[in-house]
Amino acid sequence: MHCLLLLRPSAGLQKTIDEVVRKFSGIHEVKVDVDVARTAIEFAKCVDQGRRYGAVIIETEIEEVEVNYILNLYHDLKRKPPLLLCKANYEKLVKRLTSTQITPVIKDFNKDFIYDYLKETLIIAEKKIDIRIIKEVLLSVTGIIHENTQVKLEALGLSEIKAKDSKQEMSSIIAFIGDGVMGTLSIATTNNLISLFCQKMLYCDAADVTATMRADVLNELSNQILGAFRNKLAQDGYELSTSMQIVVSGEKDHLFQTKTNGHYYYLKFKHADDDFLITFAYGSYKKQKGEANFTRANLGGRTLDVRIVNLVLKALGDVINLNGERPHKVAVAEQRGQDYQGESLHILHGRGHQGSFIVALDIPRTTVGLITQETMGIATADLSPDMINDVCGELINQIAGSIKKYLGPMGFDYLNVFHGSFCTENEISYLLKNQGLYCRMSLTLRSQPFVLCFGLEAAQGSKVYDIWSYIKSLGQVAKAVGKGKTAS
Repeated sequence: MHCLLLLRPSAGLQKTIDEVVRKFSGIHEVKVDVDVARTAIEFAKCVDQGRRYGAVIIETEIEEVEVNYILNLYHDLKRKPPLLLCKANYEKLVKRLTSTQITPVIKDFNKDFIYDYLKETLIIAEKKIDIRIIKEVLLSVTGIIHENTQVKLEALGLSEIKAKDSKQEMSSIIAFIGDGVMGTLSIATTNNLISLFCQKMLYCDAADVTATMRADVLNELSNQILGAFRNKLAQDGYELSTSMQIVVSGEKDHLFQTKTNGHYYYLKFKHADDDFLITFAYGSYKKQKGEANFTRANLGGRTLDVRIVNLVLKALGDVINLNGERPHKVAVAEQRGQDYQGESLHILHGRGHQGSFIVALDIPRTTVGLITQETMGIATADLSPDMINDVCGELINQIAGSIKKYLGPMGFDYLNVFHGSFCTENEISYLLKNQGLYCRMSLTLRSQPFVLCFGLEAAQGSKVYDIWSYIKSLGQVAKAVGKGKTAS
């Protein structure tokens, strides 16, 4: 049994707690008792009676005499239950108790925040995702595909694998995170099979199918498959958020690597001569207090602080420079959800309770060759796709590490969720679909071009330093960014 203690709660909070406790007890099959103290003296009596409180919630502002009473009580207690405090109470106690004992409520005591706080405070051993859940959801892929396309896929079995490179004409990846769980769902298949899906879903002829249509259809199917997984986990009390989607394609096979911590499960489907391959990777992380409250936040004023972008360029220069010569910025534009062309794409996705970020390099073979020639003595002609992926993967890791170092003092706290690299002997087409705000920068290094994409899911920044007004002021210059289709 778990217990909560409320100190002088309002009628609104009492009602909220009652509703949350019913939901929490029903989902987790855990009985929770709620005690109410109207004064600090009653509060002390409840604790002294030996009740083991999982949390103490103090919504209304406490007087200074009550602050001292609580401090003296906590000084003598061997087991100190955590305090969930409104902003005013938190400010009164933050310098006198350890950070593990107190948690501030950022906005208000809403149902979602209280529920997540109870789950992370009262459930000591987090449940692991049951492989049966993964299997059940992945095996529902045939139903999802058939419902949308009337095409029947043959399932060839589920197996656990190690992370590995893969080659296909089309690949799609969605990253997800929430409630201590993070990972990716990736699909690798052929242009031919996705073109068939396009014909069935969009009621068009084969000759009318375009690369953009294939990317949109694969994106939608990926969303629905992951949605089935999220819905299943929601029944067990988990809430996952998705914040990045990638589709990469080409006329010929491209090599792609995906790296996520934890377990990898591989499910193979087939239709005629075409493969439809799914890799589901998931791992765990230590959930941060208040995280769920932030993941539900909307994008607010939709601003991206130009000072943050400048720190990203500084981080880029820390990692990519030739004897002190740093990349030169040519143009800046807004990253749009449309097809771009390149020779290789390398992405790292980070996530924290403030939101998420991605940093991506669209870097041609010749530019990689310039860097490897100067640093490792490897010429462009000697580079293979797997070598490019290895080199650029390390570069993007270091750039992201430098970004996190600079953003740390500004209050940002991120962990790496997903790392992916895509490379081919020929040109690839890629689509980045994001919920957030992303800019696209064209750069050169000793006259060799490349593109850096960076952005945040959460709208964090000052309108005084809004980068979008700066981008718009560039006019036609911004349209020069990228290779192939324009960025604006």
